[in-house]
Amino acid sequence: MEHQPFTPLIDSVRGLLLGMPIGNSGWIALAWWLGLLVVVVPVAGLLFRRRALR
Repeated sequence: MEHQPFTPLIDSVRGLLLGMPIGNSGWIALAWWLGLLVVVVPVAGLLFRRRALR
């Protein structure tokens, strides 16, 4: 469970909605999503350029 990107996100949202402390879940969720963006955005740009040249 500790290597899943959705668990810290869900824990953070639940804590914020219920007014409970979120601990490190917010930072972990942010790190996961920034890491995913670092990978996905360049791949999407590469695929977009490839298809645009056809």
